[in-house]
Amino acid sequence: MAKLASLLDKMIVFERFGGGEARLIPLKKETISQVDLQSITEVCSQELVGYWVTHQYASGPDGSYMLQDAEKFVKHADAGWTNATTFVYLIRNADNDIVGAVDVQSPDPVDAPIGYWADTTGEHRGYMTNAVCSLCELAREAGYASLIAYVRPQNKNSVGVLERAGFENKGTAVNPKTLEKMLLFAKNLHKEDR
Repeated sequence: MAKLASLLDKMIVFERFGGGEARLIPLKKETISQVDLQSITEVCSQELVGYWVTHQYASGPDGSYMLQDAEKFVKHADAGWTNATTFVYLIRNADNDIVGAVDVQSPDPVDAPIGYWADTTGEHRGYMTNAVCSLCELAREAGYASLIAYVRPQNKNSVGVLERAGFENKGTAVNPKTLEKMLLFAKNLHKEDR
């Protein structure tokens, strides 16, 4: 497990769709500032991000995502790296702004789930497909054979990300984390036509 974490523990530079450089950076306590925590809170408070992803982690009295939720997210990510159980990356743009996150949620090299969220404001769009592609390449290099993702059928943007990143729609399945019936996407990382 420690070897896997060391293989995944690197910054990856990728090209944003439409131009501009971006980076995947392992999310650990030592890589986060108070400004970063506020940025995570702001992105995760956006209506679409909250609706599709972060509502289940929001602790605000009105269901809003709070600074304490971002702190828990960072703590969870840091523990994942320490214990080699989950591997979370922040997506940073050329200005070092946090524009999203992506993760591999298991050390199991076969059908390891991934997840992601992204800033939905216009100026920060265009990162996720290439971030997922970069994550897939990094996972392949680290020894993963396949990755999967669960997506609500109504989340057309997320479906599009996975299709553009080369994932295949395998039909519906129950997400073991949420017990919801969702679309299951899978990607064989050793296919010749990656």
